[in-house]
Amino acid sequence: MIFFKKILSFIFRSYIEVLSILPTDIGVKIRYWAYKPLFNKVLGKFYISRNVKIEGFSNITLGKNVELSYGSGLFANNANINLGDRFFLGINASIEASRENIEIGDSCMIAANCVLVSDDHKFSDTQVCIMDQGFKSAEIIIGNDVWIGSNCVILKGVEIGKGSVVGAGSVVSKIIPPYSVFAGNPGKVIANRKKREMYKKISG
Repeated sequence: MIFFKKILSFIFRSYIEVLSILPTDIGVKIRYWAYKPLFNKVLGKFYISRNVKIEGFSNITLGKNVELSYGSGLFANNANINLGDRFFLGINASIEASRENIEIGDSCMIAANCVLVSDDHKFSDTQVCIMDQGFKSAEIIIGNDVWIGSNCVILKGVEIGKGSVVGAGSVVSKIIPPYSVFAGNPGKVIANRKKREMYKKISG
């Protein structure tokens, strides 16, 4: 029985691997029809480029008009990834819901080389190898209309409020209020978009 499961797993992984490298718009269309029944739920059209890695199809929900760029990845083997409508994931960016869910709202953009991961390693015990100490996990929640610039890292337990902007290269390890402009490493809120709008109205 175990051997049979391994054979089926190998066939499925090979099938996905072949589909993932098909070029041009034909490849995009083939992936759409081949992948659609594998996802937990699909609410509309999606565009998946070449060399996109996906694990845990049955734990992933896609909204309408989802775009996954070349070399990006969704990894949801032990938790759920839920992507809202009009979602964009940039080149080589990855979303890893290893042990806790990752929820992303509507009209969100995540630029190239970003990493979102809902767990990290425990390391408090110096008598035990770090790789043997297990993990700490917490859900990541991203509100509607969020833009995350390139090369950002979003850590476990983070909540990014609606309408926020995360500057390129930022490491996010704390909750970001709605309409914030957040940047740096260590990152911090450097502006509020709502206050900027008010200032422009008053001064303009």
